[in-house]
Amino acid sequence: MIKICPVSVKNINANLSRFNAGFTVIMSVFYLFTNHLVLILVVLMDFILRNIREGKLNLFTRFNNYLIEVIQIPDHIINAGPKIFAARMGLILSLSGTIAFFFGNPEFSFIFVGVLSLFSFLEAAFNYCVACKLYPFLLPLNRLFEKS
Repeated sequence: MIKICPVSVKNINANLSRFNAGFTVIMSVFYLFTNHLVLILVVLMDFILRNIREGKLNLFTRFNNYLIEVIQIPDHIINAGPKIFAARMGLILSLSGTIAFFFGNPEFSFIFVGVLSLFSFLEAAFNYCVACKLYPFLLPLNRLFEKS
């Protein structure tokens, strides 16, 4: 199989991406244990804001960026393509979990949020981007989001 990974003209700090993934893990796991709607809505809003204007409106990203500066973790600049695609996947999973919650089906909601938690944990803990591995199979879905 040919390795295909999304490539962008933009770059991103991989450490910031990992901190954001850690935030997603924390919020998602709390949701899985408590089933409180507010938690999944916070995750959904986080992904909506990550996908708008390159995340510049996202308060959690700004806080994580500040935290990285305070802790003095050096930047690790990588291509933003895989992370942009991962943010889109996160948006789809969190939106699906929220919709399942509103339709009174918490089991499906837990499945979507559980998958999101697993993917985010792998990114935060091991710098393993599942989205990059799934990208070749989901390429047609990604093209729906591309600007014409």
